[in-house]
Amino acid sequence: HTFHSFCNQVISENIELFGGYYDLQALSDLERIQLMNELIDDFSEDHLLKRYKGNVYYDRLRLEKLFDTLKKEDWTPEYVKVKAEEYLEALKEDPDFRYKRRYGKFQKGDLKLIEYNRQKRKIDEFIAGALELKNYEQKLKEKERFDFNDMILWVINKFKDNADLLSEYQERYQYFLVDEYQDT
Repeated sequence: HTFHSFCNQVISENIELFGGYYDLQALSDLERIQLMNELIDDFSEDHLLKRYKGNVYYDRLRLEKLFDTLKKEDWTPEYVKVKAEEYLEALKEDPDFRYKRRYGKFQKGDLKLIEYNRQKRKIDEFIAGALELKNYEQKLKEKERFDFNDMILWVINKFKDNADLLSEYQERYQYFLVDEYQDT
């Protein structure tokens, strides 16, 4: 097995422990695109990632990567928001965001507002994207789907929470041989 196929097998063999859905399946690539487009379509009018011209789905790939990272690291959107805000506050003390000498109306040590605000905009968009993870998860649930990162996270969490399930698989598989360990 790959890690994903093993976890997919655990989920399918124990579907009642993973929500009990009748048709719970892994999300296909096409379904993922459709789901992400639906998510973007549902953005409110004042959402930071809402686009009105050009490619309205421009941020789809960035959101997919962000959601993948959040799930791989098992970070909640709230955790990411707190850490991003801490980073933003730390920028105010960063010497690179301060004038090193007098410049026009700015004094040595003043905050470079243009650079800070540019970075703040990026962080605000990042937070807005991270907070969409819950909506993404809800859409997955409605469609009775899970993505590749869910496979591993769900099984790890279920093994932690359900000693019987863990012991069943510990008895079934006495050893694991991990090829290309560097990929883990």
